[in-house]
Amino acid sequence: MWTPYNTAMSNTSFAKNVIFVRKIIKRTYWRLTNLSRKQFFLEFVLRRFTTVRLDASPEYHFTPLDQGKFAKVMLPDTPEFFVMIKPSGLPREHDIKRLISQAHFHISHEEVYHNFFELAFHIFHIDKIHDYRHHLPEGYLWLKLLKHFYPAHCHTAKILYIRNGSEAGLKRLKTRIRKEVGVEFFQVHVGNLKMVTCMTPVHTSDLATLEYELRVLRYFKKPKSRS
Repeated sequence: MWTPYNTAMSNTSFAKNVIFVRKIIKRTYWRLTNLSRKQFFLEFVLRRFTTVRLDASPEYHFTPLDQGKFAKVMLPDTPEFFVMIKPSGLPREHDIKRLISQAHFHISHEEVYHNFFELAFHIFHIDKIHDYRHHLPEGYLWLKLLKHFYPAHCHTAKILYIRNGSEAGLKRLKTRIRKEVGVEFFQVHVGNLKMVTCMTPVHTSDLATLEYELRVLRYFKKPKSRS
């Protein structure tokens, strides 16, 4: 007998399928846009991933920003867009800088941070990034993968401030870096669940979030020691 309960369950299942299809389309488009033809074929067609097995989902705890201190962070009169080389991109720093130069962008100065996990938490809000099927903590899995595959510099990031940067120009640059430097894909097994995730080599700032991200960087920037 068909009941309102059956109808509700059917509607719920249909809604989940619609969300799933939308996610697949979105992720396929992202791969087509950001991967080289070779990597797209290997990753999307042949499904070649680095496999990682975990007994349990990773957990991390970070101290919230002191809002009083954060509000007092001073920004330059003319904020500059920046390219963040993530820990996974540092081994290819030379290639990344070469691509920046080829795109006719000029680096005004650089900063090195040794607390990337904290930066990632506050800039990328990784605590809110989850796998859409199993609700695995994808953001925290990235940190776990960094510690496993890049133990020597998993906490290090380099910020390259671009004198003549623009949001659109850096977005095109980021895509080119992903195509030429590459994106790392992993199939992560957590108990009986599994998901595919990836790590990209760089992050670029957007106009909408530039001021906030610069405040976070300055908030965590350690003062230079005096000689």
